[in-house]
Amino acid sequence: MTETFVLRPFVEFSRGGAVGIAATVARQGHELVLGYTLTGDLAAVCLSDLAAAPTRQDQLWEGTCFECFFAIAGERRYWEVNISPAGHWNMYAFSDYRQGMRREEAVRRLAVASCRGPGEYRLTAGVELPDGLAAAATLAVGLCAVLADDAGGCSYWAMAHPAGKPDFHHRGGFVVSR
Repeated sequence: MTETFVLRPFVEFSRGGAVGIAATVARQGHELVLGYTLTGDLAAVCLSDLAAAPTRQDQLWEGTCFECFFAIAGERRYWEVNISPAGHWNMYAFSDYRQGMRREEAVRRLAVASCRGPGEYRLTAGVELPDGLAAAATLAVGLCAVLADDAGGCSYWAMAHPAGKPDFHHRGGFVVSR
């Protein structure tokens, strides 16, 4: 079952006109299928074309980046997935809140696709779940995004902003159970 959520900005996007983001998540076997749809005046949003051969890269959150955080319900450890509009990606595992960050090496690739039309941009990704996660009955999930603008600024979007600052790692933002 696919669920759709509206992402809300921590601070409104500062460049151009109105922008909106809807995000979807579905669990299909050993995979989370993520979808992000941007609508509105996207002229100021930095959205590169999909690369011919996307690679695993660090620091993707420094530019436009679609993110998903997930955890086994009731456990302290969690994972973070970052996906750029170019299809570059990474997946990290954490032992606790912002602690023990390491690349999740069990995941070797992500299947990423995107398309663009007038006033709309869509990105979908199939995220393979490592064995321990794939076997979990319930996952807590947080969907979020960073939008970089053409002037070098960023806005931070999530289903919930439970802290007094943008903090996608905060468990209060993991509001979906799959």
